Amino acid sequence: MEVQETDKQLVQQVCEAMQAGASGEDLMISLFAPDGVLIEPFGGTVQTHTGHDEIRRRYKLMTEAGRPPDFRLTVDRIWMEGETLMTNWTCTSQVLPAPMKGQDEFLIQDGKIARLEINLLGGPPREQ
Repeated sequence: MEVQETDKQLVQQVCEAMQAGASGEDLMISLFAPDGVLIEPFGGTVQTHTGHDEIRRRYKLMTEAGRPPDFRLTVDRIWMEGETLMTNWTCTSQVLPAPMKGQDEFLIQDGKIARLEINLLGGPPREQ
């Protein structure tokens, strides 16, 4: 299955929200379905957040320390695996000892993120 242009735009908006830090909060929440699921490893263990309120709380925690001015998140590759939109990305900043790389799995329904699983490549093990 080919990646749709609207899906590429959604991924770009996720990147824009992440790069914006705290000011990207409303954009990030608007990209998720009301009962959307975010699975992320950034607290040191994989955590699942369901619904706008939980995702908003986690986003605030992730961004409250602020973003370094040179923070950059770039999408390296987008492809489809069945109904799942996959992305590889790289995050860079002078505060990181090396570029951080990850892979995201998106389930998009009706133009919104129904499920987003963020995986760090070489990071903590994924829950099964």
